[in-house]
Amino acid sequence: MLVFKPRGIPASAVRRAWLKFKLPGRSKSRTAGRRIPTRRVRRALSRSKPVRVRRPRASRKARLVIRWSTDPCAFGSFSNAPWNVPCASWRPYGPESPFNRRLPASPRLEPNSAAIVA
Repeated sequence: MLVFKPRGIPASAVRRAWLKFKLPGRSKSRTAGRRIPTRRVRRALSRSKPVRVRRPRASRKARLVIRWSTDPCAFGSFSNAPWNVPCASWRPYGPESPFNRRLPASPRLEPNSAAIVA
């Protein structure tokens, strides 16, 4: 069993966690990884408890890597992977962009909008 005591990371800011370890009998640069459930890491951090993880059979030592962000919607904090999507408040364009402006109650419609859409 491996025990990690991460400090200074807010539980709500954890985005992803994994173990990183060296494979035996290979070159020193050969490493492997295993995902750790984010829920487990968040729960341990919120309770100020250590994160306990089963030791990988392939290695005696491992490093716990935690990816975290204080702003969940910051640029670059997500990817196209299914578990890592932007939050609902994320805006891909600037505040002055036409795509982020409020529409009036009765907007003016283009006369040939049906042809444009089709």
